Amino acid sequence: IFDFNSFEQLCINLTNEKIQQFFNHHMFTLEQEEYRKEGIKWDFIDFGLDLEPTIELIERNMGVFAVMDEECIMPKATDQTFLSKLHGIHSGKHPKYLQPSAKSNLGVIQVHFQIVHYAGCVGYNVDGWLDKNKDPLNENVVELFVKSKEPIFSKLFEAPEVVSSARSGGRKKGASFQTVAMMHKSAVEHLLVTLRSTTPHFIRCILPNMKKKSGVIEAGLVLEQLKCNGVLEGIRIVRKGFPNRLMYQEFVQRYTILAPKAIPPGFMDGMKATQLLVEALNLEENEYRMGHSKIFLRCGVVGALEDKRDERIKEVLIGFQTLARGWLARKRYKRLLDLRIGVLVAQRNTRQYFVLRKWQWWRLFTKVKPLLSVTR
Repeated sequence: IFDFNSFEQLCINLTNEKIQQFFNHHMFTLEQEEYRKEGIKWDFIDFGLDLEPTIELIERNMGVFAVMDEECIMPKATDQTFLSKLHGIHSGKHPKYLQPSAKSNLGVIQVHFQIVHYAGCVGYNVDGWLDKNKDPLNENVVELFVKSKEPIFSKLFEAPEVVSSARSGGRKKGASFQTVAMMHKSAVEHLLVTLRSTTPHFIRCILPNMKKKSGVIEAGLVLEQLKCNGVLEGIRIVRKGFPNRLMYQEFVQRYTILAPKAIPPGFMDGMKATQLLVEALNLEENEYRMGHSKIFLRCGVVGALEDKRDERIKEVLIGFQTLARGWLARKRYKRLLDLRIGVLVAQRNTRQYFVLRKWQWWRLFTKVKPLLSVTR
């Protein structure tokens, strides 16, 4: 939260608010709704993270953006008339809108109104908001830059919706005028549509200190960010709930190796097979819940099962390696044994040759032997 907040910061805070709302809905609401769908006994926990009132205050009907857009088309409107309208509509009527007291504006930075965001109460200064929202650029100049041969210019000033609608003639004069607030709302909504069509994974960036130094952690700053980002609530629901879940068939297929005799051969219903396997694994009752199609496990149970599975696979592989190495060693030993026998035979024949080669009767035998065969 900055000391001075203008129109740009309000747009940024609205984006953060909607993304945080998406995170809350995905992390807390959908998580608990799945427990109910699967028939698991669960008391719904309200973490108080509904940001809809703040979002409505900014972008819905008669919100800050709507009043500002209305003032932009009024001929004699000023930033002060815009501020007066906001006070008249929301001051004392909306729980997230606060009008600062006179004492709070005694400093150098003047705060005109305050909005209670998820991260805290933020004060805004409305000086120059109408001009910033109008973003006054001549349409002819914009079209000229869009048609530029320089890709940077054409990309920076590209406004396909406005240009296409103006050329088509399907809309009335002045209808193509879009304020910065309108374009920002459209861009944020497009972003959320993209996020809803995907499987989101959230990464939280934590600023360790304000001095930009390595190895320095300011505990208060980090804790404040964890509170504002919803990380602490996420940890709470993970501890209370069952963050790991597996389909019955997948659970049986993956962990049968830990208790191969627990499930009898033949076809068996996945839920019943899982129940038998869970009993064989000696899991405590508070460590899991059985749903209609999935088994839900508490935090840490899957890690323990994976460690046991790795150990079991290691034992199986060691046994297989033992058999393979034994077979190879025996085969190698037999080859060496045959080689030893061959060496002994060769040595014996060589010794006999050296003994007989100088014996006269052996010489006579070797000379007469060929003649005997010819005679035959």
